Amino acid sequence: MKLLYILVIIYVLLFKIINAQDISYARKIIDELSSEKFHGRGYTFNGDKKAAKYIANQLKENHINPIKGNYFQPFKINVNTFSSAIKLQINGVELIPGVDFILSSSSKECKGSYSVIILDSTIINNDIKYEKFLEKKYSDSFLLIDTSGVINSERKSNILNLEKTNIFAAKGIIVIANKLIFSVSTTESDFCTLYLKKALYRKLNFPIKNLEINFKNKFIENHETQNVAGIINGISDSLIVFTSHYDHLGTMGNNVFFPGANDNCSGVSLNLSLAKHYANIDTLKYSIAFLFFGAEEAGILGSKYFTEHPLFQLSKIKFLINLDLVGTGDDGICIVNGSVLKNEFSLFNKINAEKNLFPLIKSRGEAANSDHYFFYKSGVKSIFIYTLGGIGEYHNPFDISKTLPLTRYKELFTLLTEFVKLYE
Repeated sequence: MKLLYILVIIYVLLFKIINAQDISYARKIIDELSSEKFHGRGYTFNGDKKAAKYIANQLKENHINPIKGNYFQPFKINVNTFSSAIKLQINGVELIPGVDFILSSSSKECKGSYSVIILDSTIINNDIKYEKFLEKKYSDSFLLIDTSGVINSERKSNILNLEKTNIFAAKGIIVIANKLIFSVSTTESDFCTLYLKKALYRKLNFPIKNLEINFKNKFIENHETQNVAGIINGISDSLIVFTSHYDHLGTMGNNVFFPGANDNCSGVSLNLSLAKHYANIDTLKYSIAFLFFGAEEAGILGSKYFTEHPLFQLSKIKFLINLDLVGTGDDGICIVNGSVLKNEFSLFNKINAEKNLFPLIKSRGEAANSDHYFFYKSGVKSIFIYTLGGIGEYHNPFDISKTLPLTRYKELFTLLTEFVKLYE
């Protein structure tokens, strides 16, 4: 009877540890947060608030304590949004938003029929034609910019800058783009910019003469969004901190949303999996905090706000690991600040060699490209890990859970937990 009792206890403990790193839990989180009901975790239809509440509930269910009695840290941002239908016809052909074209996120609402003036290599490569073109204004037209075939690299760079400045005072700008990439803007322009897919532009195979467009934007000042935070207290009040941003691009109209499965449901899922894992360990050497930032896509504003209004002393952070775009791993991982924090980078490589986890751990220097940055600038030892290889969908409607492989999810989980175990 005593032996049976011991076996039951061992089974329960093993189940807790295995379940904590079960990839099915990660997949559940990614499936849920990237679904349409969270509206791309942006600033239309309360997508950001719904996602934050879901994450807080996961922390609560996994017995992760709130910090100072609250899982949420509210802050405010300005943001340009598109919540109603977006329609575009070129030469009478209706185009599909998110597939055939994408708006610049700072675009001003526009409605009407307009002629299209084309600025391409036939003009840009000819000095006389180009100078004459620059002298004119196109206030009643859209200006289509196609830099393919442009010989002068300096002139090409200047042309690309025209997309943002609109010195021609055109009603709108059309840019021919190899890839369609959406973003989040905290400012509102006084014109609209359309990015038209290059493959479609070539396929149309006729001069673009006119377009009909109809969309509205809503610029929101002081939109209240939030960070989400939880903590497990250890023997020491020194902190290991895992971070990831939960926000994404939201919607472009009411007919396009951006799932953001890899960016960054993958990081959120790993962060929550780590929380679940450490919640099942009786005694922790260090306290561990789990931070989920909003407004990363708007300029890493959530993490900036946290460093300016910390929920615990930043000086108590022993090490911070930011997880963003971690849903692949076929070609290994990259560690931003790896070339700066050489001792920590060396420990990651030592663990990787012993456990045979990744084909490569690549090192990068400083970069203001995710939520580790303002912590690092505040004197906190901080790195940012992202995976390499595999599916490359990014900031478009096709970054979906179904095609996200989680190739080396378990390996990354092991690398992180082993690092925490060995880190002094």
